[in-house]
Amino acid sequence: ATLVTLFGLVAVLIRVPGAPLSQLSETSLTTTSPSSETIHGTDAGVNSFFTVENSYGGPVTSVKAGFFGDWMVVEPHRTTILTLKSGGSASSWSWVIERGSVDGPPGSKVSSSTTTSSPSLEYTFTDAGRPYTVSSTFQSVDGLTTHTINVICKYVRREMRQLNHEDAEAYMHAVKIMYTTELEEGRALYGE
Repeated sequence: ATLVTLFGLVAVLIRVPGAPLSQLSETSLTTTSPSSETIHGTDAGVNSFFTVENSYGGPVTSVKAGFFGDWMVVEPHRTTILTLKSGGSASSWSWVIERGSVDGPPGSKVSSSTTTSSPSLEYTFTDAGRPYTVSSTFQSVDGLTTHTINVICKYVRREMRQLNHEDAEAYMHAVKIMYTTELEEGRALYGE
C-alpha cells in the first residue's frame, strides 16, 4: 500500500505486485441508505463516471499521462462541460459544485447548485489553483444516486500550433502590444 497526500487529502493506494503504477486506481462505493448511494471512481486521467471537456476537447495531456492522479483538470474562465457517462434515464440531475481552499480539501464552500434536464452541465470555474468537488445526483432504478469527481482548476500551457483561433488571436494581439508600445507609455497604461 502507498500513502499519498495531495492538498491535505490522504489516500491509500493498493498496488498489485507486478502491475504498473499507471494502473493504480481508487474506487469506492458508499451506501448511505437502502435507496441512496454515493459513488466515486477514477483511474489515472480517466474518470469512470464523468467526462470533462472544454473547447479544446477532452482531458489535457498532463491528465492523460497521470500527472494529477485521479484529479481532472479544469481551466479557469473557460466554459467546461461536465457530463455523466451513466446518467440513466432520469428526467433531472441536481449538481453541486464546492470550492476548496488552496491548501485544504475540496468541498469547503458551495460555489454553485443547479438542476439540469440532461446529464451534462456547462460551468465556468474562476479560481485558479483551487480544488473543487463536483457532485451530480439523479433518480435511478436503484434509488437516489450521487456521482462525485474531484477537479483542480489550473491554467494550461499549450503549444502555439494547438491554440484555437480565438486564443491565437488574443496571444498575437498581446505580443503586438508588447513589441509596439514604448516603455514609458506601457508603464503609464499598464503599470510597472
